[in-house]
Amino acid sequence: MRGLNLFILAFGFCLSYVCPAADPKALTPETLTEDCYVKVSSPAQPDASYAFSEAGDALQVVIRIGGTPGAASKPNVQLAFSNGKLLRIPSAQARYFEKNKLHHYVFTVPGKSAYMEKLNMSFSAEWAGGPYGKALRREHYMVDDSSATHDPLPENKMSWQLVDFKEYRQKIEDARNVMRFEYEQPFEGKSTVVINDSNGDRIRNLISGEKTKAGKVSAEWDGLDDNQNLVKPGKYTWKVLSHQGITPKYLMRYADGKNDKWRSFGSNHGHFVQAVADKDYVYLAAPITEGGWALIAVDGEGRWIKGFDQIHGSGYNGVAVAVDSKYFYAAHEGTLPDQDTKVKKGSKENPEFEYGISLTRYDLQEQKPVPYGRESFKWLNSYERLKKEKKQGLQGMVLLDGLLYISSYYSKGILIIDPEKAEQKGLIPVNEPGAMALSGKMILVQSGENICSIDPKTQASTVVLKNISAKGMFFDEAQGLLYVSNSATNTVDVFKGSDKVKSIGVPGGAYQGKFVPERMVNPTGLVVFNGRLWVTENRVNPKRALAWDLKSDKVAVQLFGNPPYGGSAAGFDHADISSFVGLQGLWKVDVAAKTAEFASVFQKDAKHFGAYNWAYRYSFHHEAGRNFLVGAGFINTVSELMPDGSLKDLAAQSTVGSFRYGCNWNPPESFEKVLEKHLKIVDPEGKNAKNFTTNLGVFWRDRNGDGLCQEDEFEFTGKEALLAGTRWGHMSDGITYRIPATIGGKDGFIVMKPDGFDKNGVPNYPTMEQAISKAVTVSKTESLGQFASIRAESQTDRSGNLILNSTPNMVAFSPEGKKLWFFKNNWVGVHGSHNAPLPVSGQMQGNLFFLGDAGIDDKTDAFMLNGNHGRYFILTNDGFYLDEMFRDVRMGGARDDMLIGGEAFGGFFGKSDKDGKYYLITGSSGYRIYQIEGLDKIKRSSGEVSVTQEQLISCDRKFKARRSEKAEDVVGIALRMDKKPNIDGKDNDWPKTNSLKWDAGVFKPDARICWDSENLYLCYKVKDESPWVNTGKDWQSLFKTGDSIDLQIATDPAADTRRKGPVSGDIRLLISPYGEGNVAVLYRHRLKNGEKGNPVKFTSPWRSETVEDVRLLESAKIAVQRNEGDYTVEVAIPLADLGMKPKPENYMADVGVIFGDDEGTINLMRSYWSNKATGLVNDVPGEIMLSPDMWGSIKFEGEK
Repeated sequence: MRGLNLFILAFGFCLSYVCPAADPKALTPETLTEDCYVKVSSPAQPDASYAFSEAGDALQVVIRIGGTPGAASKPNVQLAFSNGKLLRIPSAQARYFEKNKLHHYVFTVPGKSAYMEKLNMSFSAEWAGGPYGKALRREHYMVDDSSATHDPLPENKMSWQLVDFKEYRQKIEDARNVMRFEYEQPFEGKSTVVINDSNGDRIRNLISGEKTKAGKVSAEWDGLDDNQNLVKPGKYTWKVLSHQGITPKYLMRYADGKNDKWRSFGSNHGHFVQAVADKDYVYLAAPITEGGWALIAVDGEGRWIKGFDQIHGSGYNGVAVAVDSKYFYAAHEGTLPDQDTKVKKGSKENPEFEYGISLTRYDLQEQKPVPYGRESFKWLNSYERLKKEKKQGLQGMVLLDGLLYISSYYSKGILIIDPEKAEQKGLIPVNEPGAMALSGKMILVQSGENICSIDPKTQASTVVLKNISAKGMFFDEAQGLLYVSNSATNTVDVFKGSDKVKSIGVPGGAYQGKFVPERMVNPTGLVVFNGRLWVTENRVNPKRALAWDLKSDKVAVQLFGNPPYGGSAAGFDHADISSFVGLQGLWKVDVAAKTAEFASVFQKDAKHFGAYNWAYRYSFHHEAGRNFLVGAGFINTVSELMPDGSLKDLAAQSTVGSFRYGCNWNPPESFEKVLEKHLKIVDPEGKNAKNFTTNLGVFWRDRNGDGLCQEDEFEFTGKEALLAGTRWGHMSDGITYRIPATIGGKDGFIVMKPDGFDKNGVPNYPTMEQAISKAVTVSKTESLGQFASIRAESQTDRSGNLILNSTPNMVAFSPEGKKLWFFKNNWVGVHGSHNAPLPVSGQMQGNLFFLGDAGIDDKTDAFMLNGNHGRYFILTNDGFYLDEMFRDVRMGGARDDMLIGGEAFGGFFGKSDKDGKYYLITGSSGYRIYQIEGLDKIKRSSGEVSVTQEQLISCDRKFKARRSEKAEDVVGIALRMDKKPNIDGKDNDWPKTNSLKWDAGVFKPDARICWDSENLYLCYKVKDESPWVNTGKDWQSLFKTGDSIDLQIATDPAADTRRKGPVSGDIRLLISPYGEGNVAVLYRHRLKNGEKGNPVKFTSPWRSETVEDVRLLESAKIAVQRNEGDYTVEVAIPLADLGMKPKPENYMADVGVIFGDDEGTINLMRSYWSNKATGLVNDVPGEIMLSPDMWGSIKFEGEK
């Protein structure tokens, strides 16, 4: 019987107002509870359900039905059933009453004994009010045939649904045995409910941050613990935490230029190093970004005007730019395609690779790349260069008389380029060529230690300035002045002819302490625009571009940002809410006035102890009249914030592997020397080298107070202790370290609490040997709250409790090692999040790390974590899930203050001592500052609930029924079409029987594949609140910039179905909006040996993926029908262009939809029919890669 499962209540919990279930013998139709009704209507029908009660020997069938808009009166209902003979009873013979705005019809049937086991039953409803006296609407229910729901009830009783009274009685019994308890919700908001056993130990997290109305609430418990095992009969305690919602209120941001958009104004992985201008704007260029912009135009005040998307594969080692009245030109340096440029981590090798310089041109008005034939950009030359060679090959570029001149260091001269064809026309030999500028019809270029003037026609060279090293230069034709970035003084020197007129800026270069706006560090790109000299600085502390007023020689404009990828390295001072951390320095922020000023530089060389760039977040600690900055990341640092705003490093803790990684595999030499000696002691034969060089603990303290690393300042754990070394680090309470560890095979943690300070002001920590000898042990084998590994990110609260970001449960331990609570924590980390389902309220997904904690009352702290899909989760330190905030990046929507985005690898949460408010810093576009509201309105309640044996039997029955459900195999059909469909964006001429449907949350796509002897046909219907929008400028990367549909298929059915990577014949077809129309892009990931293609390397800073042939399919016919809230895409592609000759057999394939934001600027979710591990939306190489082992099977049928 199709409706059998309707009698079985799903296990779990529900919220409802108190509604006690009871035996139907004691209930009249008017008093039947909700548990007694079985719903039989579909979502498209008026609500309808039925229930049974008894009146003496008679059976009463109660039909409950809703209304329909426009109906003139209550509906007429006909009941049909068979108990040996067919009966049809009209509503005229039924008793009627109305309750809760629903119509109730009570049909009384005498002689219950004849049909109290099974019967066939159906009913229909008809609403009056149609034209000419006809019915307005007719619906039938409980019919198992192919008839339409508005057809009359079928005559054949076998079409009526079978009702099993045994199952129905069981439903009522289970309803009577349900375990419920009441609690008072003091206000409309959210509530969290947990169950503890008689010992006070957590056994179930029942309700987590669910929306709840004010008043008495009934919570239902299914009798299961968190491991889905039945509990034992007895008494249990429930505890409730209620609040009105914990919500973020956006205040402002810093380190994002003068940007008022929600996309970062600048680069995250890089920073602006080049500048050029036309009559309208200044153009700033960075060599790379992964989010935000690397190539932008700003007005004279530094306001962002527009950006140009960097083309993937064009290189990111260097950049140079030029502009004319039509095009914006960007040259990039990078490794040529088809090279494995990975160098083993920690390798001392410095191999050579083939590099080159590429050229991309953009339409100035549309910001779209203008291709060279089929190529979005073109390689201009090639040369060999050492991987770790710091000297860039691309030194500069100028545009003169329709030709581009590019300074190419490893080509030993200036390339002469025709920008219309991107072809080299010649080479002007130059010794050690460097920065460039134009002076009339002459080219100025750095050559060795001199600046020379070159006539491009004759190639004659004259020395203009001797003994000067320029990182950048610009010649102002109007004033006849040459501006030179002097690398020796870090000033801009101004020359009239060979005479130096003046220097701009405070000399000295890199420094630490109080920030001096006029003191530039590594000035590079120069350009004069509207009486101001624009300068880019090649530094990260801070990232800055600035403009000098040339009349006053004062800094007129400063553009800071953007933060490192993900918004890392931020924090604020709980004691002084005006002190914020970012861009490796201190900021003074006024959250009320929404202003931020960079105040001080932490380190001269932009590194902790000369090797470690930055921690992912920083917290302040104040003790003994001193101010400390505590960093959490690969390396957990303790530094003192000095009076001048600089940092003095005092201590650092990590594991060997994380220490090396944090130092970019180039740690201090003293570290490596001590480690080498230590390994000879703990592992003389090198049998455990991999394990020890990853997990051995390391601790450094600055014994002599110089802030640098010496050999006698390092100590390592012995082989008995392996510490938790994680990318994200450990959030400490002050300067005491609590580090999860495995000691002697047992899980626990070590505590390194300083006993005051030594004579140099360094915290007097115990040795690691002393700390390990007093390690606290914990258990992970308990039946509830299990966790895979103790070596996970952690947060220490103010009471010394240690909370682990462990999986499958987050767990907390007291200072003595007692497990305090646990909470489900699946899909942890970046890679774990890729397998997470779409967001569910109260379910943490993709947790990266702890952002900090803050007190909400005398005993309770709240702490926050950031999820990899942009959701943030907040809990209490006694294990109550409070709430979540911000939209999941996969769910689409506008870029606004409620969308942080994926891979937000930064942030900080805390409470201001001054105003008592809670603040959050997030990554994404600059460092965003939010006020977190609602933490001051938390209420608690508790009570007891008793569990009986009878209740547990009912719970067990319901749980087993739910567990027996099975998932369907992922198999689809591609039908052969006898008649070609009309490609018009409509599916009226498509078969309906071969839909590939899957659940993408609220979107629920529907894809169909058909074929004939000439073409492959696709039809996708997709629900989308911002349908079919993609404003991407690069046709090769439209999968990154908005909506698109995707087909991935193995054209060779004989290929190994277990392969994890692509082989020849594996293709991807992407259909997307592009400009005014739509395009089809074919990605042939691997070609047959000897076959030529158009390869494209898709890159990120840590990996790359080359697709061996990427091309536009001009032959594709595409039609799109956009509606409000959905779209339909219809496509016809010649089979020959796909390399397919379908046969009636199975092909491995997948179909998917990529959802973008409302503006079509970035992809937010990838959803596929078969492959569910597609949560990754922040790594271009990972998103272009194929995973054939995750595809389903599609059978091509119907060949004639």
